[in-house]
Amino acid sequence: MISYDEIRDFIIEKHGKRVSNKWIAEIKRKVGMLQFEVDGYEEFNQTCPGEAERYILEAFEHFDILDDRNDLSKLNDELNNPYTVIEE
Repeated sequence: MISYDEIRDFIIEKHGKRVSNKWIAEIKRKVGMLQFEVDGYEEFNQTCPGEAERYILEAFEHFDILDDRNDLSKLNDELNNPYTVIEE
């Protein structure tokens, strides 16, 4: 499993930019890797800048943690765990 630290370190090494854990989690939710709701989440939905989002997605691709399935929420339901992070 790839840690947030490894994702941040990759982005710092490649682009010299820092990203927050909050942004990484936001993008994981956006692409369907995290399937849970947080009270007031809608208010924080768009905090990650576009440039940081591109770096984070690039890191996901680098570590091969993006899943090409269309709907990961179905898999999370099957696992019966709403906090599951899907990585292969």
